[in-house]
Amino acid sequence: MKVQLVVADLDGSLVITGQPISRNNVKAIDYLHSKGIKFGIATGRNLFDIMRLPKRWKLDFDFDFYIGMNGSEVYDTATGVRIDSYKLAPEDLKDIIMKMKPLGLNPFILYRDGMMMGHEDAGAKSSSKRNEFKIYIAHDDSEMWQEENAKIMFRVEEEKCDEIFAYAKSISNDRYKAVRTQKTMIEFVHPLIDKAKGLINYCDMYNIPLDEVVAFGDTTNDNEMLECCYGVCLENGTDDTKAIAKEVTVKTCEEDGFADWIFKNI
Repeated sequence: MKVQLVVADLDGSLVITGQPISRNNVKAIDYLHSKGIKFGIATGRNLFDIMRLPKRWKLDFDFDFYIGMNGSEVYDTATGVRIDSYKLAPEDLKDIIMKMKPLGLNPFILYRDGMMMGHEDAGAKSSSKRNEFKIYIAHDDSEMWQEENAKIMFRVEEEKCDEIFAYAKSISNDRYKAVRTQKTMIEFVHPLIDKAKGLINYCDMYNIPLDEVVAFGDTTNDNEMLECCYGVCLENGTDDTKAIAKEVTVKTCEEDGFADWIFKNI
């Protein structure tokens, strides 16, 4: 198989959430770079966060592209071109918060140089320290729907994620949709947004055929991306993502499944 480009989801695919990237996965990215194969990240995180990853991972080169916010942000490193797509309207943010409120979850949104949330919890505090962003506390729910935003997020307990995700999907409509981005994270985004659109936007810039693209993911918000090219799901992935992938890795993310596949197949 000819491969011109490799794109990977972050949490659960390249890294274990909250943990540093493994040396093997860094070596695999370096190997792709040495072979002239384009490499980029596609994640629910924003560009500000993910564009710092090469330096954090002590690579001496930048990634070729970045797809942030589940596809609503695309950045081409070579040209500096940035594409921003659909965001949630204030009235939709309000609707989501009010419909999710009976579940007793802590909503949070991207805000300035950090996150705004209902209250500071252990997960937020840990993530803030790890990813170097500020935490802003909303004194009233209405502070979180004052302006449009790319997404709104809810951290959930893993054992309750399937049940809560089913409810979140049931309230989705033509203005917003629920996606599961980790085994403990549910997000709402604009229905026209997905990682596949971000990937296609980038491939169109360089006339890269999608059958020469390999994408790695592990859960629901990766599905469209894995379907549009040669999709590889990590062994630790969710059942719905494994079902649509062309292939499932032999090893999990924790076992460096990404690097194992790269070195065996490219």
